[in-house]
Amino acid sequence: MNINKKSNAIKNGFSSGLAKLLTPFQHFVNLEVLSGILLLSCSVVALILANSSYSESFEHFWNTEIGFTVANFHLHHTLHHWINDGLMAVFFFVIGLEIKREVLVGELSNKGQVVLPVITAVGGAAVPALIYLSINYASHGFEGWGIPMATDIAFVLGIIGMLGKRVPSSIRIFVIAFAIIDDLIAILVIAFFYTSNIDFVSLFIGIGILVIAFIIKKIGFFNSTLFLILGIASWFFFSESGIHPTIAGVIMALTVPASRKINKEDYTKKVSGLISAYERNEGNTVEEKEQQQVIINEIEKTSEDTESLLSKLLVSLHPVSSFIIMPLFALSNAGVPIDSSFFKSLTNPISFAIILALVLGKPLGIFLSVWASVKLKIAAMPKGAHWNHILAMAALGGMGFTLSLFISVLAFKDLELLKFAKIGVLAGSLISVIAGVILFLAFGKNGHLPTPAGPPTEDPTGTIISQ
Repeated sequence: MNINKKSNAIKNGFSSGLAKLLTPFQHFVNLEVLSGILLLSCSVVALILANSSYSESFEHFWNTEIGFTVANFHLHHTLHHWINDGLMAVFFFVIGLEIKREVLVGELSNKGQVVLPVITAVGGAAVPALIYLSINYASHGFEGWGIPMATDIAFVLGIIGMLGKRVPSSIRIFVIAFAIIDDLIAILVIAFFYTSNIDFVSLFIGIGILVIAFIIKKIGFFNSTLFLILGIASWFFFSESGIHPTIAGVIMALTVPASRKINKEDYTKKVSGLISAYERNEGNTVEEKEQQQVIINEIEKTSEDTESLLSKLLVSLHPVSSFIIMPLFALSNAGVPIDSSFFKSLTNPISFAIILALVLGKPLGIFLSVWASVKLKIAAMPKGAHWNHILAMAALGGMGFTLSLFISVLAFKDLELLKFAKIGVLAGSLISVIAGVILFLAFGKNGHLPTPAGPPTEDPTGTIISQ
């Protein structure tokens, strides 16, 4: 292969990598399909174990204390707490990275295309919250109003991925855009409404650490080890302040640089020169072979510089979030005892309100938001989509699960109330998935119900012709 061909290969490789970065939909879907399946499997396992002879051992396992003591400093929490407050901070850090990437180069970077997802996410969050409040406004369940607001992007994209060509690509892209904004709304709700008594000293220290991280980013100095230390420190002080530490994870994500160290033109020029130098060394002597290896290492380092740290972290952490953190969260939180009182529990104001909000409120909020935006010409309909697709997508949007369960844990410290909330989330999410899948299967890719066959007719020769 000559230098020109190698240079062209370099350019094509760079363009291919850039195209993947600029189309996050393609990057997400394959992972999310597998993640959704794994998340469902872990939820089923948690339900089975919570209702088996191992239920006490299963619960005891998550309540096992883990931590360390250094001098007078003690940090001990249950395994359940480490998952919900520790690992979920990483989960929200990844969400923060996704939000930043989408705003900079993804589906939210085009101002004309961002209007519809924003309006849809707001409507899809507000209507279920209002329905919940209308039932539990004056009861002990009032704190749970944020539970039905969020859509579980992993589950929804997993279901859409399994439906294949029955779902237009524009709907898939639209789901990613509005679900990410939906996550942002949930994050803001957690930050402002689901906090305990605030320790302002710890809060100010935590904020100060985040400010330092922003300053370091601004001056162009970014060290991975220092970033990790600042991240852990901000998590700790936010946790001590009473504000949920997952918020620190989201804000830290915004400090991650999104720029590349080398642009396309400089990359091509530099690597072409390195390849020329490589070919000038025949590699017959030890010194020449060593020199070739040095050149290869330099090409690898230069190639790494074409990828931003934001992109690198997403590539490395997204699988960790999808295949380790979320499944562990499902295992530790989805286990709900199902006994003779289960169906009676569905009529409890908390359970019933969550089910109604997810199954009816979420689709109503999503569909009406899209309909109003299009009819008022505020935004355009997703290309190639039919109103029936929007209806099916809206129904599927009632799958709250991960964030709904997470907010349930924050909202209710009373175990009985938390049980009702979990039952509502599981039942409402299940019904939403079934409804969404049925609608997508019924409507097909063109968005229309199949036309029923007419009665058979008879031609002049007496042959029956089927319609």
